[in-house]
Amino acid sequence: MENEISKYSWIRCGRKRRYENVGSAVRVAKLMSKRTGGWLIAYECIDCGGWHVGKASYDQEIVRQQPKRMAKDRCNYCGKVCHGVYCDVTCRKNAGKS
Repeated sequence: MENEISKYSWIRCGRKRRYENVGSAVRVAKLMSKRTGGWLIAYECIDCGGWHVGKASYDQEIVRQQPKRMAKDRCNYCGKVCHGVYCDVTCRKNAGKS
């Protein structure tokens, strides 16, 4: 079992650059974001305990692009009160199928 876990952790983070602290990873993420024009973020790895830089998820991009939304805003799919365009990933996926 432990051998299986280490195999999958290598697949997930073995080829990524590891940063020892959040400050270094954030600096690189900002620099890479400027160079590529994409949204890159620093995140803590659950496998190695270090920090990596990766592409921001859809929800993280929405939060960065739009001004802060008020709690009275509603999900575009289900109509529940939420703080984003969709209240969760399920609503976002379902909206894409409509």
